[in-house]
Amino acid sequence: MFTQKIVFEPSKIAELRHKAASESVPVPTRVEAVMSLIWSYARKASRSNLVIPRQAVMSQAMDLRLRIPSNVLPQDAIGNLQIGFSLKKDAESEFEIPEIVAAFRKTKEGVNEMIKESVQSNITGQSLLSLMAETVSESPDIDRYIMSSWCRKPFYEVDFGSGSPVWVGFASHTNYDNMVGVVLIDSKEVDGVEAWISLPEEDMSLFVDDQELLAYAVLNPPVLT
Repeated sequence: MFTQKIVFEPSKIAELRHKAASESVPVPTRVEAVMSLIWSYARKASRSNLVIPRQAVMSQAMDLRLRIPSNVLPQDAIGNLQIGFSLKKDAESEFEIPEIVAAFRKTKEGVNEMIKESVQSNITGQSLLSLMAETVSESPDIDRYIMSSWCRKPFYEVDFGSGSPVWVGFASHTNYDNMVGVVLIDSKEVDGVEAWISLPEEDMSLFVDDQELLAYAVLNPPVLT
């Protein structure tokens, strides 16, 4: 796996959100738009390198702290309190960004409603475990895209005594050749997004050279300017 950083400036995110809009989702969030774009072009690179295209599954992490009331989950609870949901695409399916955004939003709203209903019925743990089982039981013969957004997390406000960070980065490791990782982080510039993307080497070479993608993002710009 090779990891690269691409940066989306606020003006380009605005253009991308406009492109990603549809009748069902007239105002996509920046995370929905950016993740859908990345999935589309990462999948395009993968399909170009495969003799027989594989099914694609995107798994997106959701923060449970924002979705479970404090009387069920205390605000000071410790741990990685998240759950994932998945979007699937058949091997031969084309990827249109507005379509991905619409599916992304519909699935996310379905999970939100499931959590709300399970809290009211006092079966939150059972429902979350069932959803997790669905996510991890996929066939191994697929392209997995594991995505997470750390946007709106106050990393740049952290101060351990030497001042706030000049720049926040990301590092990861995976042992799975067909598991792609994507993490979004706020850039230092307000409303910009840095995307850290791990792809197989042959896919990455096509991904970072795709001019349609680079119309919206800058590849590995300097941290300090």
